[in-house]
Amino acid sequence: MLKPTTYCVAFAVILSFSGCADGPLWRTGYLSPWVRKQWDEEMRLAPTLMSRRQQLIEMVESVEDASPTEQDQVAQRLTKIVENDSVFLIRIEATKLLGRLSTLSAVQGLDLASRDPDPDVRKAAIKSWRMRGDETAINRLQKLVVSDTNLDVRLAATRALGDSSSAAALRSLAMVLDDPDPAVQFRATESLTKATGEKFGADVAAWKKYLASRPGGLTSPPATGSPTFPVRQTSNEEELQNQVPR
Repeated sequence: MLKPTTYCVAFAVILSFSGCADGPLWRTGYLSPWVRKQWDEEMRLAPTLMSRRQQLIEMVESVEDASPTEQDQVAQRLTKIVENDSVFLIRIEATKLLGRLSTLSAVQGLDLASRDPDPDVRKAAIKSWRMRGDETAINRLQKLVVSDTNLDVRLAATRALGDSSSAAALRSLAMVLDDPDPAVQFRATESLTKATGEKFGADVAAWKKYLASRPGGLTSPPATGSPTFPVRQTSNEEELQNQVPR
């Protein structure tokens, strides 16, 4: 039987992967006996999860200043983890680490994560796109805002767009101002405030007028050509199975 201190450490490790207490198992209803059983199993695996996580971090750190070829090899390994690993939390970690690599394989891996059935993996992909911050990342974030089926994912992508004051980011946020969901609209105004420093609050009409007045205007849609991200749906049972280490 594990000591109380071991459970505390394990609990912290699980949360460090999932980000907060609404992570994969809490989200599914932690009072369910079946889910509690799986939660206990994951907690017992915490030392193994820590070890695997550290190995992935060290692998990425070893190539951050290396040649594109070496970075690409690591990006391909991380992409395979995102696609195939049986441990849900490791897939999230691999997705986050892809944001530290600048190769084509890293972009392909993040595109894969952006289509993942689980919204937590897609939110991890948003963190990586946010870390990259280039034109490709802005385009992918805009696609997630427009096409994702999960409101939290759409809100996260809209928030991430606020980190950039580029014309592409502002144009994407201008599109979001017309979103039918008021929460997404409001998040867009917050991101515009952060990106521009202007103080129009939640006044959508004022933001539209301001963006249209900027040089070149910023109300037209961004260039297309990047993939959309239709999310493959899974049943609740399949989602739970994806979260349990084997």
